[in-house]
Amino acid sequence: MLFEAPLKEQALVYKPKKLMLVGCSHPGIAHMAKTAFEKYGKLSLIIGGFHLFTSSENEIYEVANNLNKLTEFIAPSHCTGEKAISIFKEIFGERFVENYAGRVIDLESFK
Repeated sequence: MLFEAPLKEQALVYKPKKLMLVGCSHPGIAHMAKTAFEKYGKLSLIIGGFHLFTSSENEIYEVANNLNKLTEFIAPSHCTGEKAISIFKEIFGERFVENYAGRVIDLESFK
């Protein structure tokens, strides 16, 4: 699950703050984040859907632990799934950002 087949999907990286905005992360959020990390260095925030709603607990822990090395903050939403969101809260602790429809996140507070 960590690195899935190379499906085509776009993500936006706002370079001045190293923010990565994803849609549904079909190629695998860890793969997408690793690609951004290799190009820009450690990200300050990854926000969006991580498409983990059908993943096993072990797969989610593997992804969360890997993302913890690639980004400072995490803000998962919609297709991430409740189980995965719980695990991300556990792994990222105070660096977990609540994210849901209608939520406004002040990006100025990120590096």
